[in-house]
Amino acid sequence: MVRPGWESAGECCGLRARVQQLARRDWAKALNEARDIPLIWYRVKSMATVVQHAPEEQVDPLLRRAIEHANTETDAYRRLAVLRWVAEAALERGRPAVARAMVERVVRESPTITPTKSRAYALESFLDVAKQVGADGPVAEALAQAAALLMKDSHKKWRKWGKSFVRYLGMHVGPARAAALIEKWK
Repeated sequence: MVRPGWESAGECCGLRARVQQLARRDWAKALNEARDIPLIWYRVKSMATVVQHAPEEQVDPLLRRAIEHANTETDAYRRLAVLRWVAEAALERGRPAVARAMVERVVRESPTITPTKSRAYALESFLDVAKQVGADGPVAEALAQAAALLMKDSHKKWRKWGKSFVRYLGMHVGPARAAALIEKWK
């Protein structure tokens, strides 16, 4: 079953792949094609690829455009989670302050993401970026809170997801730190 509104996801994947190939040779043409991708998720990911290959003087305006496109997404999970690719592109192009701002935004706005499992996924996806900009503490804290909520859920599958996020958190911050963070939210 295809989620409503995502009927063109297969086409968008193909367009994203085309942008990825084209960006290496002609970033401007790749940008034009990226802008035409119907689903925001794939459009923003494609724009992040363009950022990686654009001339230095275009990096900042392209990062702003990618963030603007992400901001048009109405679903909180998709709006925030897709910024990970933009943050990675910012880091790759020597813009750690931009990446850090996105990490801080995700932490600040993550409570608006439902269900909790999606919130945890968005936070989990930012852990590597957060570590690179020295902001992994707040992300780990927010992820621990989401994992603790999942582990309290009455449905077994959600509790299992909570435990999975705790294991993942342990791989990033160490098992003892992860356990302490989870204990705080029990």
